[in-house]
Amino acid sequence: MREQLSALYELQGLDITIGRIKARLSALSGARDLKDKLERARPALEAAEKALHVVETELKDNELRLKSIDEKRATFEKRLYSGEVTNPKELSAIEKEIEMLKSQQSQLDGRTLELYDQVEKARSEARVARDNVETLEKQIAEAIEKESAEKVALERQLAETISRREEVAPKITDKALLTRYETVRRKTGNTGIARVIQGKCEGCRISVTPFIARSLQQDKEYVSCESCGRILFLDTE
Repeated sequence: MREQLSALYELQGLDITIGRIKARLSALSGARDLKDKLERARPALEAAEKALHVVETELKDNELRLKSIDEKRATFEKRLYSGEVTNPKELSAIEKEIEMLKSQQSQLDGRTLELYDQVEKARSEARVARDNVETLEKQIAEAIEKESAEKVALERQLAETISRREEVAPKITDKALLTRYETVRRKTGNTGIARVIQGKCEGCRISVTPFIARSLQQDKEYVSCESCGRILFLDTE
């Protein structure tokens, strides 16, 4: 019986390894979390670049208007001070036109200064958003590459462990024992057999009764832990 239990215990170790490998393979998400972040970062970048475009366009328009006003003002001032115009009414009209252009220029100057600050802020925000997107794209590429290598290694390890299990399983000729193992393992969610270490069940850490201890020493039939139901294995080695 001890040989059967020893093989079953080895089988359990392989089953646990297989479960862990499969869980890890399932956890490989293809950088899903990073991709979700990227999906949120891209609209933020688009919004930042759009906002930047709006203020840059207004700034450019203001600068062109200022240039146009400055040229008009220079033309009127040249006429005013050239001595070519002598008609008082025409001179008055030119002066009013110059004053109006000065007023427009002053307003545009103030708005242009505001736009310079806004453009600088918008550029900074767009730069941060762009850096965020580029960083996430780089992280995703690295994560996928890493996961790809890990997947290959895990699949190789899984195949080797399954192959080893196929070698060990036939050693367990007691089908009732194997069925009991599978039943208990489903119940505990992990293990169906446990060693007795220093008089305690390895699975639940509860001390076994003297009767169970004697039964294990006699090694005539398999016995189960009275606390957790796991098959007990006295590992004399």
